[in-house]
Amino acid sequence: MNNAVPLLAALLAATAAAVRAPRWRNPVSRPLTLGVALLAVWALLRAPAVNRWGDDLTTSATQLERLPGLIADVSLVAAGVLLAIAVAQAWGRSGLIRAAYSALAAVEVVLLATYDPFDAPEWVLTAQKWIIAGAVTLGSAAIFAAACITYRALPSRLRLPMAVFMLGGLLGVTVGIVRGVVLLLPDVHLGDSWAVLGSLPVYAFAIGSLIAAARTRHATTTEK
Repeated sequence: MNNAVPLLAALLAATAAAVRAPRWRNPVSRPLTLGVALLAVWALLRAPAVNRWGDDLTTSATQLERLPGLIADVSLVAAGVLLAIAVAQAWGRSGLIRAAYSALAAVEVVLLATYDPFDAPEWVLTAQKWIIAGAVTLGSAAIFAAACITYRALPSRLRLPMAVFMLGGLLGVTVGIVRGVVLLLPDVHLGDSWAVLGSLPVYAFAIGSLIAAARTRHATTTEK
C-alpha cells in the first residue's frame, strides 16, 4: 500500500497533465498543466521503493545523497504554487499572481542553496523539512481560499472541479499541519506513511483537473 498509493497518484496526475497538454499554447492553461505534472513527479519519487532505488542509484553513480528527495521537494513546492496560481487566475488578481511567482522563486532558491549532497548537518535537514511543511500548508491554504472566493463566479460546469480543488486544498493544509506536528515530536516518525498521506491531495487535484478538462472539452464541442 505504501508504494501503490503514491504510484497510482503519480499515474493519475500524469494522465491529467497529458490530457491538458494540447492546451499548452494557452498561457492561462500552463500553471495547472505544469502543476499536476510536478505532482506526478513528487508522487513517483516519494513512493518508498522508487525513492530508495533512486537514492542508491544517484549515490553510487554521482555520490550525491538525497538527490531524489531534493527533486521531489522542489517539485512539490512548485506544484503547490502553480496550482494556487491556476485557481487564482479566475479571481483576476495579477498582483497576487506575481507575488506567488516571487515566493516560489525564493523558496526554491533556499531549498537548492541549503542542499548538501555529502554530509548535511541535522539542523539543515530539519530546516528544509520545516520549509516544506510551511510551503505545503500556505500553498494549500491559498488554493482553498482562492477556490472559495471564485466558486460562485464560475460557470456551473466548472464548479464541481473547483469544489474538488477545495478538497485538495483542505487535504494539503491537513498534510502540512501533520508534518509540522511530527517535526515537533522527535519520537514520532511517519516513515513510509508520509508518501501515502502526502498523496491524498494529489488525487484531489488530479481528479479535479480531469473533470475540468472533460467539462471544458464538452462545452467547446457543444458550442461548435
